Amino acid sequence: MPGSYQYMDASVLLSYVLKEEDRFPTVGELLRESERGDKRLVTSTVSIVEVARGAEDYKGDSLDPGAFVAIDTLWDGGSPVVLREASIDVMFKARDLQRRAHQTKKVQNLDSIHIATAMVLEAEVLYTYEKQSTREWWAELSGIRVEEPQVNQPPML
Repeated sequence: MPGSYQYMDASVLLSYVLKEEDRFPTVGELLRESERGDKRLVTSTVSIVEVARGAEDYKGDSLDPGAFVAIDTLWDGGSPVVLREASIDVMFKARDLQRRAHQTKKVQNLDSIHIATAMVLEAEVLYTYEKQSTREWWAELSGIRVEEPQVNQPPML
């Protein structure tokens, strides 16, 4: 169903796994909303690699072993985040985005796959922690609303 998905790029999931103080409560509540059926969260299978690599790059040897469990839990069958394969239609759309973007501003390769996946799904929103100017550029490229994660009810602290 068009517009029934909320797309999450890897930066959102990475901030959850790393328990970033200013983001963790919001992303945690977003995941709970998905578990309750209030939202339908989806991400690309490329997030599997991006989140693992990002966590290792950020924390290095100090990465808590429990973080690996948290990462893997995001991808299991009971996860509130649905994985979407980086299919051939997604890849061609990502290629087209790269070509269009090259004329004005660049888009990173994996970012173009996230944007293309959200477009193929006709997601109503693409959640990311990219800076505002990047979010505006992605919205212009994709025709999708791009914003930082939002929840129906702010998390209780």
